[in-house]
Amino acid sequence: MRIARAAALAMMGVVAAGGAQAADLFFDFNSNTVGGTANASVFLFGNAGQAATVSNLNGFNTNVTLGANGFFNLPISNIYQQSGTGTVDTGFKISSATAIAGYFINRAPATTDMTYLLDGAALGTNYMVASQGNGFGEGSQVAIHATVNGTNVTFTPSVGAPVNVTLNAGQTYKYAGGSTDLTGSNVVADKPVAVFGGHECAQVPAGVTACDTLLEQMIPTDKL
Repeated sequence: MRIARAAALAMMGVVAAGGAQAADLFFDFNSNTVGGTANASVFLFGNAGQAATVSNLNGFNTNVTLGANGFFNLPISNIYQQSGTGTVDTGFKISSATAIAGYFINRAPATTDMTYLLDGAALGTNYMVASQGNGFGEGSQVAIHATVNGTNVTFTPSVGAPVNVTLNAGQTYKYAGGSTDLTGSNVVADKPVAVFGGHECAQVPAGVTACDTLLEQMIPTDKL
């Protein structure tokens, strides 16, 4: 189901206006509660032999070529998991000459989640965040990834004062909400951004003894 959604949203972005190119994807991921044992990767879908580059501002730069079936799975090191609150340079960009679809997965025993990736043309400037409040670790999470230099962002958490930050392309403002459920938080930017909501290890439903990492890319409010 999520693979189908990724492909459909990528095709939607080919004809969408503004922001990054339809052949660009972006992803950030918060910590999985099992830390170093997590197995993260990005799955890419396109044409047979299609080339793509996966990179970030932290020194990661890898060229990949999709196989004969139009598919490639690229492992991503856990050193790029984002924790704490502040601006980081560990968010990723995927670039290709033609439209490409993908999803990201952070997998570990008993705690795994994945998200489809909106292409750059489908991004927006206004988002309402969905997350979860109950759980362990750093709790509820939001990541705001800039695609253009000099992007002014106002993040208004569900509880607390607005946060204003200016980001360059590839930078991410990461916010850890702890026990506060960040669902309902608002993101407003003056240029297109990619926004992710999640949780280090959420109890679903509240009160269960087990927990699972959560991660989902938010859809801009004008495309809901």
